[in-house]
Amino acid sequence: MQRITTKDTQESARRTWDEAKGVECIVPFDFTDASRRALRWAVSIARGARVPMRIALVHAIEPTALGESDDFRALLEARGRERMLAECDGLAPRGARGGVAIVRECEVGDLVDLVRSRAGRAPRALVVVGDRGLGAVRRAILGSATERLLRELECPMLVVRSEPERDAPPAVRAVLVATDFSRDAEAALEAAHLLCDAATPVDGAVRVEFVHVVSPAPLLEVSERASLTATPAQAPVPAPELPPAEVAIAEAGIARALEDAAQAFRAAARAAGAEVEVATRIEHGDLVRALAHEADRTAASVIVLGRHAVGMLERMLTGSTAERLVHATRRSVLTARAPAPR
Repeated sequence: MQRITTKDTQESARRTWDEAKGVECIVPFDFTDASRRALRWAVSIARGARVPMRIALVHAIEPTALGESDDFRALLEARGRERMLAECDGLAPRGARGGVAIVRECEVGDLVDLVRSRAGRAPRALVVVGDRGLGAVRRAILGSATERLLRELECPMLVVRSEPERDAPPAVRAVLVATDFSRDAEAALEAAHLLCDAATPVDGAVRVEFVHVVSPAPLLEVSERASLTATPAQAPVPAPELPPAEVAIAEAGIARALEDAAQAFRAAARAAGAEVEVATRIEHGDLVRALAHEADRTAASVIVLGRHAVGMLERMLTGSTAERLVHATRRSVLTARAPAPR
């Protein structure tokens, strides 16, 4: 039976949570269909998780220029919490495995700042956001909360797109894992295990395809990185075009690294009790277009990739790969970033 924490039980839940060191699934919530989709995904993931997990709904009341009183602010926050409680009560627990704890945070402030602060306080965090999408002109001028979260969050983030059946619980039947053998890609793989735990495939196993996209960057550099997966990825270094024989050798190295990564993922999933089928593939061309096309070809529910940091100039001109992919595909996208070296 689903459990909703109230003010009387929040302190007890916090102590239990701190002791468990589990994953907090944070859902930015604004009562739109997009945020409700994100909540359904979060509940599905939490029910299937093999680690302690709870959901935190975060609702931000945008500050106005009216200079409202403290009483008015408190009233808005109280009404926001009441609405969130009603939303939680309306969830239909289909096939729930145990209870799902949901805590609510409703404050006046900036949504991205509230989510980032909440994620920073959690032992481990996963942010699940429903993407509404913006027109190209408005996005260029204002950006979106999704884009800001992609840029600013340090924890894994799942961007949920529309579902074929609005009221159906989300089902992860196929996952496309993009890897460049970097530390960020490894962090994304760890987050992908949560999806496999929550999957409800028709045939009893989640299909996971590992793909590496060979771009115009030198193949030799990528192949060398693949053989040293524990080493942080280096920026592509311009090099002369490789002869066909060396291209074949480099791609063979990438293929071996892909197979090793896929088999390690399957072994870890099975050890945790999840059943997965793995495959590998090498694609060529533009990274974003290749991933979007391969996700459509395999009917992937989610695309998984590392979220690399980019400079301000590159973000202004092209945006990060994760941002571009979110706009280029109809699939949900899970990204993660490796912790900064200490």
